[in-house]
Amino acid sequence: MSEELLFPEIEPFNSGFLQVSPIHKIYYEESGNPSGLPVVMVHGGPGDCSSPKHRRRFDPEKCRIILFDQRGAGQSLPSACLEENTTDHLVADMEKLRQHLAVDRWLVVGSSWGSTLSLVYAQAHPAAVLGMVLNGIFLGYRVNTDWIHGPSGAARIFPEHYDDYINWLPEDERSDPFDAYTKRIHGADKELAMEAAQRMLTYEGQIMAMEATTISKNEERAEAEAMMDAAEKQAAQAGFAQFAYSHCLLETHYAQADFFLKERQILDAVDVLKNIPITLIHGRYDLICPIKNAYKLNFFMPHSRLVVVSNAGHGTGEMLAEVMAEIDKMVALFT
Repeated sequence: MSEELLFPEIEPFNSGFLQVSPIHKIYYEESGNPSGLPVVMVHGGPGDCSSPKHRRRFDPEKCRIILFDQRGAGQSLPSACLEENTTDHLVADMEKLRQHLAVDRWLVVGSSWGSTLSLVYAQAHPAAVLGMVLNGIFLGYRVNTDWIHGPSGAARIFPEHYDDYINWLPEDERSDPFDAYTKRIHGADKELAMEAAQRMLTYEGQIMAMEATTISKNEERAEAEAMMDAAEKQAAQAGFAQFAYSHCLLETHYAQADFFLKERQILDAVDVLKNIPITLIHGRYDLICPIKNAYKLNFFMPHSRLVVVSNAGHGTGEMLAEVMAEIDKMVALFT
């Protein structure tokens, strides 16, 4: 992510946990202008989390910036809990959060899986949504999981990374690596599960961005590690291992259930969104969520506007200028 493009660092003026079920409570925070335009940021994954850098995509003088962590993710509790954790639950949580914060209507901004959840939320609660800015469009199809983890998708672009990914598995399980990794991540052997999760997340990271971006990030990581002592390196590795485990546990929980969506659920209900201004932003060379997702959604939703970023993959950092510009335009419509 290009630091110079972001707004200055800010701290929340309000944060806490909202009890959304007898089991789950979700972390949320507010920053920026308490009287500003309410904007909610929906993170990706499933299994990723909100970040202090997410606050900095929005003008803090104009926006009341709302971040939250989805069930089981980030600071939400209990961590990595799969019980009562489906897309419908997450949609209900967003609506409970809106009501808890006394927000009438809000601008919804989502990335990757966050775009999926944002669309499903808006279809369930269109009257609560002012507008939407979505990037890295994902429609929840199993074909996308197959594209990432199978031999006929991203593997053809990064065969060396794919070979590393599948060669850890026994030969007789390499034809369906997603299923093989999922069984291990959800298995009783926690050490094996954590290793499998780290390998899955590493592979996804290797195909996430343009190659130049990946090389640059690897160099930055190597420089940072060179300045660490042994204890700091151990702590960093433990942190990554735990994040990878919780992330991939949630990701595979959703993916093996087709993200708890009916086939074509989003496309079949686009008419509900016809009065909501929507901007779609997508990297031309996205190997996690191929651009066909965004193109298809724009085709079925012609009132939306599609912005294609020519030299970008899946990561928001490579299209940050476009994302922030489109957020500013959408904010200007309502302020």
